[in-house]
Amino acid sequence: MQKHWDKAVNNALLAKAVEVCASKGVRWLMYGRIGNHPSLDRFKESNGFVKFPITRYYVPVTGIRLGLHREFKDALPESVKYPLIPVLNWVSRNKMRLKLRLAKQVKS
Repeated sequence: MQKHWDKAVNNALLAKAVEVCASKGVRWLMYGRIGNHPSLDRFKESNGFVKFPITRYYVPVTGIRLGLHREFKDALPESVKYPLIPVLNWVSRNKMRLKLRLAKQVKS
């Protein structure tokens, strides 16, 4: 909520996560992926996170040319993905609400 932005809750949670990792001797902390959302990427980079590419190997059965082995948002080209971010965010926030509505419709 915007009224709580001055409290920097995300920074406090991140600081505690780093503190716990340091106390356990964990040298790496992964905080999602960089490249999915520009403002979240800026937050991560401003807190010292860097993009660390990891080679992933897939053994697709079908659909490799269509990119079906990747998540939908990762299969989209950058020029299409960034204008769609508000839509993807809305879907993410309202996913459970939509599922509940569909479940009620099926029951009636």
